[in-house]
Amino acid sequence: MRIRFQAIRILGASRAAAFVALGPIMASLLAIPALGEWPSPLDSFAIGAIATGVYLASGAPLPRRLSRDPFAQDQRPR
Repeated sequence: MRIRFQAIRILGASRAAAFVALGPIMASLLAIPALGEWPSPLDSFAIGAIATGVYLASGAPLPRRLSRDPFAQDQRPR
């Protein structure tokens, strides 16, 4: 419980709440060595979708596209 409060203090409530969704992912990945159960293709898709959602919800940077317009201002990240 103390680790959860520390995460909320560091990340903020909204970002820390996104990591709650990682619980089922960790359980399914730990089932591979512990029980010898491999996720089905649908489970693998769900793991990827949840991980992507947590990545986006945690405020991760998205790649920027550069404009091909020669008159546009410089859009390169600095």
